[in-house]
Amino acid sequence: MLLVVTCPCAPLSSIKPAVLVSISNAASKSVLVKGSVQLENIKTVTAVAFDKTGTLTSGKPKVTDIIPFNNYSDTELLKIAASIETLSQHPIAKAIVKTANEKNISLERPTELQAIHGLGVHGSLNGVEYKIGKKELLAGLHVSAEQQTQAKSLEAEGKTVIFIQANNQVIGMLTIMDTIRPQAKKAIADLKAMGIKVAMLTGDSQSTADAIGRQAGVDEVY
Repeated sequence: MLLVVTCPCAPLSSIKPAVLVSISNAASKSVLVKGSVQLENIKTVTAVAFDKTGTLTSGKPKVTDIIPFNNYSDTELLKIAASIETLSQHPIAKAIVKTANEKNISLERPTELQAIHGLGVHGSLNGVEYKIGKKELLAGLHVSAEQQTQAKSLEAEGKTVIFIQANNQVIGMLTIMDTIRPQAKKAIADLKAMGIKVAMLTGDSQSTADAIGRQAGVDEVY
């Protein structure tokens, strides 16, 4: 037996389930849609902006270079950086700590750790004040022309350069590198084939961001 029910409001009553199914389907693919208006307006999109770390990249950066200055050794520099970063949850901090653990380096617990938004961290270890992060974090300390050239060269390879400062001197650099997600290039290429401009957003230096942007195939980098 077959029962057929018709109703003039059927098209209207079908809209909400269709929207819910669409939003749920998108969410299952890690795409969050605010609501039905935004879902409908997707067809008018002309540009998409992606975050870099953990979105276009794997979000699992690795330490690639350890470059000590002023007679510090590789092990000493990594131990200092990893000890300061033990209390941080930032992906770069985790990469530094992981590298130290892989090398069986015994770490110490810092005191007075402070995260400086967008720049790095500031903390104390055995009475010494340390800063670890971008060059802009170094409070005007002198970085030699040779060191700056080396940092720029590393950034041009797509590496993030992390400076380490002890009291009033720069004692070394670490470089961190993340890898492009395998599916990111295709997703970007598909969007561009649809006539949609693709941009990448990041807190990295411009040269590092440009290098990653070229690998990913985005149109613009901010």
